[in-house]
Amino acid sequence: MKPNQFPALESPAVPSQLARALVACLQDFDSEELPSIPDRAARLAFANVVYLYANEPEDAAELRSRFGAAVLTDESAAQLDSALSAFRFEGAWLDTLGDTLDRIWHARRRAEEDALDRIIFSLQAGLRAGEKHPEFVQKMAETSAALNSESRYLASRLLAWRRTNWEPQQEPFVEYMASFYTPGSVLQRVMVGSSKEVLSIVRSLSNPWDLRVWAETGWHGGRRGVKHHGEMVRLMIGELQEGELKTFTGLYRSCVLTTVAPDGAIRPDRAAMKFFSLRYGRDYAAIYCRQDQPRLIAHAAFDFCLWMGVISTQPVPIDG
Repeated sequence: MKPNQFPALESPAVPSQLARALVACLQDFDSEELPSIPDRAARLAFANVVYLYANEPEDAAELRSRFGAAVLTDESAAQLDSALSAFRFEGAWLDTLGDTLDRIWHARRRAEEDALDRIIFSLQAGLRAGEKHPEFVQKMAETSAALNSESRYLASRLLAWRRTNWEPQQEPFVEYMASFYTPGSVLQRVMVGSSKEVLSIVRSLSNPWDLRVWAETGWHGGRRGVKHHGEMVRLMIGELQEGELKTFTGLYRSCVLTTVAPDGAIRPDRAAMKFFSLRYGRDYAAIYCRQDQPRLIAHAAFDFCLWMGVISTQPVPIDG
C-alpha cells in the first residue's frame, strides 16, 4: 500500500501529513508484509508522540494545536486513561500496548474511517498520554535506550520533523543516513548527496541493502571524490576530530590491505567485513549475522568504504 493510495481526507493537513509520512517510513524500513503496515504505523504514531512529549513538551503542545476535530472521542479518552493508569511495563509490554490501542480504536471506529484515520487516532492517543499521563510517558521514554538503531530512527521522526514544520525533507533512508552526522556539516552533505545517488540505483535490486553494493559504491565514491571534488574532501577531513585521520589510516592498513585479492585487487566488501569484526564503535558483526538492521549495515559499509577510498589516494605510512 503506497502512501498516495490512501483516500483523501478532510482532516487537518498536519495530522494527515504525519500519518502518510510515518507510513512511508515503515514501507521503507519494515520487513513484514504490507498488509501489516497500517497496524504498525498506528503503533509507531503513538510511540513518536510519546517520545516527542518526553523530550520536547513545548513542541508537542504546538503539535496538539494543529489537530482539528477529535478522532479520540470522550469515551475513547476515558478508556485510554484507564488503560494507561494501570499499565505495567512488564513482559511483552509493547504488544500489550499495541493491543490496547487496537481495542480502543475498533470499539469506536466508524464505517467510513480508514487506515489513515486509525493512524491519526493513535497520534491523538499519544497526545492524550503526554498531556494526562506524565509518568507513563517518562517510563516509556526510558525504554528508548534499548531500541536498536533502525527502531530508534522510526520512533524519533516527530522529534526530527518538528524542525521542518512537521514534514520530512528527504526519503526515509536518506534521513536515516543524515542522522549519523553533525547537522550542517560538510560530511553530512556529502553522505546525504551520495546516498541519494546510490539509492536511486539500488531501488531496482532484489536486495537494495546488499553490503557488497554499498561497500563498492562507497569505495569508488571516496576515490572519485578526491579526484573531482578535492576541496570538498579537504573540508571533510578538516572536520575530523583529533586523531581520527590516523585511526582511518590504521583501519586502511588492517582492513583494506589485508583483504586484497590474490591479484592485488581491492575487495571493499571483504574490507568492510573485516572492519565489522573489529567491533569498532558497535558490534556490527553480530548485527550483520542477525540480519535485523540491513540499513544500518548498508550505512556502515558505505561510510567506512568511502573513507577508505579517500585514504587510498593518500600516502599511507608503513608503520603506526
